[in-house]
Amino acid sequence: MFERHRVVFTIGTSITSVATAWIGYSLRHFHDEKMKHKHNLEHSKIKDIVGPGGLSVPTCAATAATTLIIGIVPSF
Repeated sequence: MFERHRVVFTIGTSITSVATAWIGYSLRHFHDEKMKHKHNLEHSKIKDIVGPGGLSVPTCAATAATTLIIGIVPSF
């Protein structure tokens, strides 16, 4: 079943992934705006509270490794 419809599944999962990322971004943006208006915080103050927000090499490596494992394991 999967082999005959692999293109449909691939496109479907890609669309689902993009939609999930967009929904997550929208919810985060909505939450930031709500917090800004509720507490009268400026964007710079929110950044000070959250932290520097730079790229963390260990976090990037862990995410890449997890993605690689999840991508390889089902193929075996």
